[in-house]
Amino acid sequence: DRTAALISSQRQLMADVSHELRTPLARIRVALELATEDPAGAKDVLADVGADLDEIDQLIADILTTARMEADTAIARRPVPVKELADRAITRFETKHPKRTLERSIDGDDRSVECDPVLLRRALDNLLDNAAKYTDAPDALQIHPNGKAISFTVVDKGIGMTAEELERAGTPFWRSDASRTRKTGGVGLGLALARRIARAHGGDVVLASTKGQGTTAKLEIPLIEGAP
Repeated sequence: DRTAALISSQRQLMADVSHELRTPLARIRVALELATEDPAGAKDVLADVGADLDEIDQLIADILTTARMEADTAIARRPVPVKELADRAITRFETKHPKRTLERSIDGDDRSVECDPVLLRRALDNLLDNAAKYTDAPDALQIHPNGKAISFTVVDKGIGMTAEELERAGTPFWRSDASRTRKTGGVGLGLALARRIARAHGGDVVLASTKGQGTTAKLEIPLIEGAP
């Protein structure tokens, strides 16, 4: 039964990936055809090809990370300062979204967590990228100790979700109808992968959202006991 379930899951993944790749590839094909017929008139269309390639690149990266987690029997962890995780996430966000403002409230950055830093940064990056998609208002990153864990909280003031949408959020390849726009992009893997990474580290990702007011995603990871 477990083997059958795994095979079924892999087939579904391949079907979903094929579906998600088809749309940006079709847009790239149309852009190239227009450029061949009218190079001057296709400038605006060609400008969007970069966004399509970014979407494909993000999908492939998320799939490779997911495959890595399925293949590895254990995550290679080491002590990593919270400050290092925060600084890298902030730098990446500001580089990728130079016109956006990221408000910060950081406490406990002198603490450390036992983690795979590449995976944990990927989870945090995915949550920050999600927040940047759904609003032009400033986003916020809050980092605070919470008992024996450290909380990385990402807050956006965007479109938010209904209770029904919130229940389905985190399902691979699912996006709310309101988010299926060219501006937001995404393929619906970021949150699911972030939650999977958090749980592999003994933590979790918890969402809270109100339609029309925004969403809060809290990623919690256990702190190293006895560490300063």
